[in-house]
Amino acid sequence: MKRNRLYRVGTMTGAGCAPASQVPLDSSANLLAYYRSTLPCLDQAWKGSWRKLRKAGVKFRAPKVVVHNGSSSSPCGTPGRLSFYCGQNKTIYMYDAEIVNPWNAYPGDEYSHGLTRLAATHTLAHEYGHHVQQLVGILRTIGPRYKGKLERRAELQASCLGNVWLSAQRDAYPILADYSQRPELWRYISVSNHGSLANQAYWTDRGYASAQPGDCNTFKAPGRTVS
Repeated sequence: MKRNRLYRVGTMTGAGCAPASQVPLDSSANLLAYYRSTLPCLDQAWKGSWRKLRKAGVKFRAPKVVVHNGSSSSPCGTPGRLSFYCGQNKTIYMYDAEIVNPWNAYPGDEYSHGLTRLAATHTLAHEYGHHVQQLVGILRTIGPRYKGKLERRAELQASCLGNVWLSAQRDAYPILADYSQRPELWRYISVSNHGSLANQAYWTDRGYASAQPGDCNTFKAPGRTVS
């Protein structure tokens, strides 16, 4: 985990992605359409960073994305009202209400809708970070020890990797100045196993500042940054 080949892939570059779809996120069907429009950009960007990993025998495989209502099951279980990644079938499961409800709570409010769209994008990028961890063997190495300190390190790394992508594709998925003033609405994942807000900020800033997966080595970081 500390010396994974992922940390040597270099800076992620722009993949020439199209600007984010403006489909309204007011229903499960539209939310799925948005995620499906975003996923190819994530695939293209990460696949472009895979050259050194491919030489080392690490194959790239794109994940699937599913939108669920809190009762869906997966080979990894039924986590309930959460977004999650299942490595057994390499599928990202996105919980619809965490995006659809706030979107519909502010009809016609472009500012709120922009924050909600950014929250959707940020969460998808985080879950994709777990897919990257699966492909490079980090999740396999952790195995059943995925709890406590190792879980926080893995979750903080996924957020950092998500922001590596957001940084490299900032032309297509910009974080506007107005939105950066309300990070609690899109940037943080308010679950205890994802670390403190201060440490989430540290790792998302780190990934966004450099666009380098090598700066996301949470498994080598001192304990105070992954609490």
